[in-house]
Amino acid sequence: MEKAVQAEERERQAKEQALQAKEQERLAKEQAFQQNAALLEEIERLKKLMGH
Repeated sequence: MEKAVQAEERERQAKEQALQAKEQERLAKEQAFQQNAALLEEIERLKKLMGH
């Protein structure tokens, strides 16, 4: 019985870690998207300064 409880707890922890990893990946993608958007804005601003 104790081993079954321990196995369930390990499985629960593994699922929790997988969820955390997915959340970190989502946040990293969101951050990259925001950085790309900021870079595109900067490029447009520089183009205007250069008269393009």
